[in-house]
Amino acid sequence: PNSSIFFRRFFTMGNSKSSDGSLLKIQTDRDMVSNGESINGTVFISLKDTFPATTLYIRAFGTMNLVWCESTIRQVREITKKSELGVFFKQKKKIVENESDGTPPGDYEVPFHIPYPEDYCPSFKYKASSPDVSAQIAYEVEAVFYNPDVKTKSLRTHYPITLKGCRVEHDQVHEANLSKDIKTGLFFQRGQCELKMVLDKNLVSENDNIEVRYDVDNSQCSADISSLNLTVERVIKLHQRQNGTRHDKVLTHTLYKQTLPGIKAGEKIEKAEAMILFKSDENTPSVDRKGLKCTYYVKLAPVVDGFLVGNNRPQVRVPIFIFFKEARKMILSCDETTFATGLIAGLGENNEAATKEP
Repeated sequence: PNSSIFFRRFFTMGNSKSSDGSLLKIQTDRDMVSNGESINGTVFISLKDTFPATTLYIRAFGTMNLVWCESTIRQVREITKKSELGVFFKQKKKIVENESDGTPPGDYEVPFHIPYPEDYCPSFKYKASSPDVSAQIAYEVEAVFYNPDVKTKSLRTHYPITLKGCRVEHDQVHEANLSKDIKTGLFFQRGQCELKMVLDKNLVSENDNIEVRYDVDNSQCSADISSLNLTVERVIKLHQRQNGTRHDKVLTHTLYKQTLPGIKAGEKIEKAEAMILFKSDENTPSVDRKGLKCTYYVKLAPVVDGFLVGNNRPQVRVPIFIFFKEARKMILSCDETTFATGLIAGLGENNEAATKEP
């Protein structure tokens, strides 16, 4: 690989550089972490001249951002939701004790250790152009070299951390049953079809296969089943209350489809097996929090010959929980840098993180 690209990716940290050559950068031992695990890192400060800031602030936090459009006869309205998921780590370190003189030239290092909470939602990122929808849960570590008593220049840098995996327990619902009266045409009753589907697991990590066992009892139905559709569906639900009005967006995607043999009227299929070779999108794990819910289902749906009336299509579905258990250990790189003057948002004079010890 290109050596310069490799160097930037693995050894050049998120950094902020001032006009006088002063530099603030961060290095960590990994860029992905599972719930309950920790990240170790170091903030490096390199000063060419005396710098007016004397205190380093480090914090880790999460945010959720939702954007989608709603079309009406008169207008297209943009619905937005931005919320903080909370600051779960804060560290304050004085580089020098005498704040009035600033920090003298030199190189400084401040180590940090961030434990990630067990119960936080994983990182999530979904974007579509048609319809125009964006949903993101993101986490980052931020370092600010700043003095709240001196409203001059500050150094700020940050980089994203991907939170993967989940250690919370989920309901072990592996089975679904359905007995459905089949009606074709306008009034023609065709009898009853019974479906049963059992999965070997409902907690599914990356590159897992899902074993499916199913029964179809068509012995009491006079309609043929030409085939069976075995699918994996992802349902993303967005919610926001804006100006007193409730806004909802539901996006359904079929991510996997397999066609299984059907059966004739009056026949049965018992203890049949199928295998789902499903690769999940690592950016959209299962999420359930206020405003954003991403759910996955395994669905079995017979294709019945003849025109089915109304909501009369038989199907069974079992929810599955998609998570990602591997967290790659590496040196993190971030090319986004910021040099700021004046007060830093979130770390001003009246901010608790700026004025109190964590």
